[in-house]
Amino acid sequence: MRLRYKGVNTFPLDPAYPAFDTFLDDLNDISRINPGLVKHRIIGFTDTEELPLYAIELGKGPRNILIIGQHHGDEVLGVAVSLYQARSLAQDYGRSERVTRLLDEYTLWILPTINPEGWRLVSRGITKVKRKNNSDTDGNGRFDLRTDGVDLNRNYPIFWDRDGESRPISSYYKGPAPASESEVKSIMALGRRQDFELALFLPFLSIGSPE
Repeated sequence: MRLRYKGVNTFPLDPAYPAFDTFLDDLNDISRINPGLVKHRIIGFTDTEELPLYAIELGKGPRNILIIGQHHGDEVLGVAVSLYQARSLAQDYGRSERVTRLLDEYTLWILPTINPEGWRLVSRGITKVKRKNNSDTDGNGRFDLRTDGVDLNRNYPIFWDRDGESRPISSYYKGPAPASESEVKSIMALGRRQDFELALFLPFLSIGSPE
């Protein structure tokens, strides 16, 4: 996949990007490459729409690494990179000595997105910019596209109290309390179960069109 750098998201998204509506098909395709090596699991559900949070469990090793492709709904490149990496590793296992050695020692837990609510809106062309999830943060009983939601990357307990952005209408709203969102709770629970040695968050905003 090659990218033409343009500085902002293309809108609507180039069809070469992974799409929310075919996401489960993509996961199934990757799992079929090597069923003994790759599984996909549901580790939780989103806070508002109860969309599943999918993880690709890739490898046979006892040591665990976490990779999250997307916290913010418009970070579409992170979804693309994480899916591409999972597919490539699954294909290269047993053919590449380096990849085989890696996946015999480690198990990678790859979560292409923990914000499928925001990604769905961007993927379907409903909005170009959507950092937050879809929580009803103003409490009016309906979803307001421009203002509702919590910035999941700012909702983790660590340093939450030092983040000054407490306005619900802000794109960077940290939430009403540390780990208030079920997406963040799910990641924390997974971390406690798997005892990750390394966690990688891909901070990608799409800045081009894939070729």
